[in-house]
Amino acid sequence: DGVNNEIEGMQAKWEAGAIFSEEQTEHWDDLENLKRELEHDIAGFEEGQISSALHKSESSQRQKDEVIKAPDNNYKEAKAEKEIPNKLSFRYSQDYNLYPNGAKTKYRNNVEAIKLLKKIESEMRLATSEEQIILARYVGWGGLANAFSDKSTGWENEYTELEVLLDDKEYEAARNSTITAYYTEPELIKGIYLALDRFGFVGGRDRKILDPAMGTGNFFSVFPKEMEGTQLHGVELDSITGRIAKQLYQDANILVHGFATTTYADNTFDAVIGNIPF
Repeated sequence: DGVNNEIEGMQAKWEAGAIFSEEQTEHWDDLENLKRELEHDIAGFEEGQISSALHKSESSQRQKDEVIKAPDNNYKEAKAEKEIPNKLSFRYSQDYNLYPNGAKTKYRNNVEAIKLLKKIESEMRLATSEEQIILARYVGWGGLANAFSDKSTGWENEYTELEVLLDDKEYEAARNSTITAYYTEPELIKGIYLALDRFGFVGGRDRKILDPAMGTGNFFSVFPKEMEGTQLHGVELDSITGRIAKQLYQDANILVHGFATTTYADNTFDAVIGNIPF
């Protein structure tokens, strides 16, 4: 209950327009991870693994108390005691057929990705590598304005489906994005990385790259292997799109709100890349 209350409090502040620092955002992510672990402990207890679950529950309770009292130091130490699932980063492949032609096919891929995203979130876990392929087929609503019009012939079912699938905020954001939300071809992105290399950029753990309007993260999907280890940071305004990005690039530092409300200090990043939609 304590973890849930703090998450709800942060969510309410964010929806009210509060600006969070990167440290506060990381703490929010830590709370979400702890909530997943607690849910897992409770499920194990209910399945009859009483002695094992009780031990885990006591450990989780101690960690919960520490994250609420001292999120900056004590929680990070306590969290290290628990087993953390491996985090995956999606890699693009032509074999996945991510970008088929046809408005109806794009629509169906979008809907399947959103349904899967909400299922994963309801189960308080991270996407598997197989699920990431489905999520990566989400291309946004650019060119799909018919799905949001009750006057578009042949799109009546899709119009009704979206009204049920998306909540009010998600629906409004999706409808408003039909003239701005377009994905970037991986081959074009590879060319940008070649330019970055020619500029003299060298990757590494002490380097940081930012994509300030990342969409679902196509720029991260073809990140050069020779630059691996570089810290990846992304910002995405749209909730659905940003949440998919978090599932695709589980090791990246991703903020889901407008870039104008970020609080990055000057000289935080070594390079900024992306395809800004304006």
